[in-house]
Amino acid sequence: MKTKFSLTTIFFQVMIFGSSLFVILTQFGLLRQPTKLIIQMICLLGLLSLAIAIWNYVREEKD
Repeated sequence: MKTKFSLTTIFFQVMIFGSSLFVILTQFGLLRQPTKLIIQMICLLGLLSLAIAIWNYVREEKD
């Protein structure tokens, strides 16, 4: 059951990272500076969280 939860977590983190990256790539010029910083932080933290979740999933599968 732990593996299914890990895959769901990875899926949702990919969705969060993908949506923030989509905003950065398509509408970044139209946003104000504070909003740009918030979107950049969401994208960066989403990427780091995704990397950690994948690392933990691979480590669990190896055991």
